[in-house]
This record gives sequence, C-alpha cells and structure tokens, in this order.
Amino acid sequence: MVRANGKAVGFLGFVIDLTTRMDKTYDQITIALQKLGDDISDQGDRESVQNHLVRFSWYNRKVLYENTANNFLTYVAELFEEIINRHPEILNSNEKISYREIMQFSRYSDLRDYIVEKKIMDLTHQGVDDLRTEILSRYNFDLFPKKNIRKRIAKILERRNLLVHAYGKVNRRYQDRTGDHSCSVGERIRLERPMRMVGFLSRVAYDIDGRARKKFRLKRSKLPYSEIITVGAWLDD
Repeated sequence: MVRANGKAVGFLGFVIDLTTRMDKTYDQITIALQKLGDDISDQGDRESVQNHLVRFSWYNRKVLYENTANNFLTYVAELFEEIINRHPEILNSNEKISYREIMQFSRYSDLRDYIVEKKIMDLTHQGVDDLRTEILSRYNFDLFPKKNIRKRIAKILERRNLLVHAYGKVNRRYQDRTGDHSCSVGERIRLERPMRMVGFLSRVAYDIDGRARKKFRLKRSKLPYSEIITVGAWLDD
C-alpha cells in the first residue's frame, strides 16, 4: 500500500518544472556533445529534433496524460488512506468480510491494513460521480464540490481509461459518459494542450488537500503549495 502521502502531487510539480526546461536541456546536451567532438548546434539539427518531437507529439502527450492522471488517482488514494488511519472509526459500516479473508491474517493489525487497502481500492475504481457520492455520504467530505470541476475530472479520467485500455481509440462508452463527440468511434482521441490538464489537476489536488487536512485534522502537508498553485494556474490559463 502506498505510504508516502503527497508524493503524487509533488510529481505533478516535478512534471511542470521538467517541461519548462526543454530548451535549456537541449542547450546543455549540445554543449556536452560538443565537448565530445559532436557538433549538433546548428539550426538544421535543432529543427530536426523539433521535427521528431512533432512527429511523436501524440505519444509524448499520451505518456504525460496517463502518468498525470494516474498520479492524481494515487494522490486521492494516499490521502484517504491517511484519513482512515487517523480516524479508523469511519470504516464502521454494514459491509461484510468473509471468514476466508479473515483467516489469512494472524494479527489484527494486518487484518485492519487489509481492510483499509481494500476500501481504498474500491473507492478509487469508481467513476467520478460514484466516488464523490460515497465519500460525501460516508465521510461528509465533498471531493469535487463544483459541477464544472466534476465534469472536467470525469472527462480526464475517461480519456485516461481510453489511453490505458484502448490505446486512445474512442468507443461509445466514452462518448456516453462524457458527452464528447468531437472524435468518431474508432478514431484516436485528440490530446491538445495536455499541460493545461496538468495545471488543472495540480490546482484540484491543492484544493482537496487543504480542505481535507483542515476537516480531518491531519498533519500539515509538506507539498510545495506555492509552486504548484502558481505554475498550475499559469498552465491552466
């Protein structure tokens, strides 16, 4: 089970910082290669690199999109793991666990960890609306209080599912769940300006983390809030 709460959001900040350094990185590589006797500093070589970046741009966006969405989901899972460990009483419910599951463990602490992990997995495998409804009813915490935020999150995660399970090819389930008919069934999904998505998820995670820590009296997070919110807002402009 993931233990290092907040690392996923930290990764968002890392990705943002990394993508803003592309030209600087290219120049550093050029200098290093020149020292080895390879000259790639002329404009033609730079344009060749840029052409390759354009050629593979969809695949670059795919990787960025998948990883950012996955890390956002990981962050949500980590946060609620911390909440449940801080307030185990919120696990009380009418849900049942089989004897077979219970008999796997010789210590209560191991059984409790298993129940927490199972609950977190169940939560994060739900759709956005179902996830919000269950967390709101069970924990009295609104993960996505604004309708426009929920709609955009749902679309991002459905796109992520297409990329992971269908290599980005649109199906009717995606269209029904998102209302997005900009691409035909069987056509590869368009991933314009993925860094806007990174900035948006950064701000959403920042908002969730602040509200959750206040409500559930969690330890102060060490996330780079000022960097995430500033750069995230800029990217989402």
